[in-house]
Amino acid sequence: MALACAFIYLIIHEITLSNHIQNIIGSFPDRTVDSDRHSGRAGQHGCIRYINEANNARAAGDIKIIGLAITLYYADNRAYPASLADVKYNTLRDPWGRPYSYLNLSGINSKGAARKDKLLVPINTDYDLYSMGPDGKSTGPLTASQSRDDIVRANNGKFVGLAAEY
Repeated sequence: MALACAFIYLIIHEITLSNHIQNIIGSFPDRTVDSDRHSGRAGQHGCIRYINEANNARAAGDIKIIGLAITLYYADNRAYPASLADVKYNTLRDPWGRPYSYLNLSGINSKGAARKDKLLVPINTDYDLYSMGPDGKSTGPLTASQSRDDIVRANNGKFVGLAAEY
């Protein structure tokens, strides 16, 4: 219980800090940092790039924590939860203010809705858990343009990160 409280405390303070940083960054002139020009990221302010990376890391961390709760639920019930409400994470929001998406793949009709790789093979066999990323849009195949910025859990939890990197 103390560990769960510590995570909640960190998440609340992380959100507050992220909002303050975004307000501060918003007051900077919109200029490209020289190192960004050379890295092919022209047009994106250096600080904003770091905020985006921090948001992606926070979403990946949240997904790992939720995954742990789902694993514990499975150990107790010999079944995956029907929804994130069963593991008390239905109110947790990603860094962009949206709920995390969860799909239990043990259901009869769930295989068609599963997230898929470039060969259209499901990326998990147990459950899908992901954030729709900054654009808030997503579709089944990770190679689709709407899914490239999603933060996903793949290979049954062996990979958690940006869909474009899977």
